[in-house]
Amino acid sequence: NSTDEGSVLDLSAGLGYPWKPLPFYELTVTPLGGYSYHEQNFTITDGFQTIPATGPFADLDSEYQPRWRGPWVGVDLSFQPASKWLFRGTFEYHWADYKADARWNLRTDYSQPKSFRHTADGHGIVGNVALSYLLSERWSLHLNGAIQDWTTDAGIDRTFFSNGTAADTRLNEANWSSYSVSLGATYSF
Repeated sequence: NSTDEGSVLDLSAGLGYPWKPLPFYELTVTPLGGYSYHEQNFTITDGFQTIPATGPFADLDSEYQPRWRGPWVGVDLSFQPASKWLFRGTFEYHWADYKADARWNLRTDYSQPKSFRHTADGHGIVGNVALSYLLSERWSLHLNGAIQDWTTDAGIDRTFFSNGTAADTRLNEANWSSYSVSLGATYSF
């Protein structure tokens, strides 16, 4: 199946207080705390049945919309070993309330537009490292690497049927991982 269409929304806000543990080194440690919201919207098309192996099928146009939200704690490290180089690293641990709604368009026995809802408690780890080179007082180049790894405990899979009834079964778990590497430039006003 394909999920070529969709969108992602990530919002996170946090507060921290910078601390310099060794004044003669350019090291800053900032304990952080905050709240985040992450949403994915997937459209599932190009159906292909694998179990049992019957192959492609037509008219698949389903949706799955997971949301992860909750508080987090973390730490930000900033180290400038030389006047032109800056290293930053951030680590966050998240507690997550997981909810996902879905529409299975080919299941006429399921309610439309909401066919089922997943709910579970989860957690996530978010990390980011960046190396910056200061070209001038206003310009800098950056190389960034980021990772997110989220999972849930067992939860509830509530299916909504077209006759108005609902049934609960066990949701084993939900997982989400993402990785990125980027190169950028910054101009400071």
